[in-house]
Amino acid sequence: PAEQLRPMTTRDVDAEAVSALGSSRHQKRRQSRKSFARAVLHPRSPCEIAARAGVGVDSKTALHDLVGSGSGAVQFRVVDADGRVRAQLAADGSLTSASGSLLAYIERDGTVGSAALEYLGEVTPPGAANGVGYVTDGEDALVAEVDYGRAALRSAQGSTVAELRKDGEVLGHRGSHCGRLEGFSYGMLQQAAAYIALIDPDFVQGK
Repeated sequence: PAEQLRPMTTRDVDAEAVSALGSSRHQKRRQSRKSFARAVLHPRSPCEIAARAGVGVDSKTALHDLVGSGSGAVQFRVVDADGRVRAQLAADGSLTSASGSLLAYIERDGTVGSAALEYLGEVTPPGAANGVGYVTDGEDALVAEVDYGRAALRSAQGSTVAELRKDGEVLGHRGSHCGRLEGFSYGMLQQAAAYIALIDPDFVQGK
């Protein structure tokens, strides 16, 4: 005799469960991004550095030694086309304005945070296949791409936003002179792209 087919049964799917699943996937993607909590754990000023080091005998000598270690040394200074300083990036990742106020943090791994330690985005290192890195904002949206071979920054649509020369000169659209990054080297391209794309895009627009 033919096998008797069992009737198919269905169950209503719990809408809350589906929502929770989607939220979980979204959270997993968000949590995979680099956190900026690391910045708050590291002392940024000479006084904080000395305090973390447990200075107890001669604080002046200790401060001199600690500051001289390079944590507060300037990586590059941003100067506009008129020769005015816009900002400077220290070796510890802190970005300050010409007046000395804290603007943001640019870490060596390409992550960027605001002065209030809010995640602003990141610049990825060059890909092995094409030598291109990508700039995404705080919402993971593509902002630009970095051509590490040409030292060029392109918009998400593919147009050239900026080019950097070996001597630190920054060229904008159609080769216009925007200013320079004093102390720049190609090894700082990831941080330079983060500054231009995520913190001060007006710099390459002559504003």
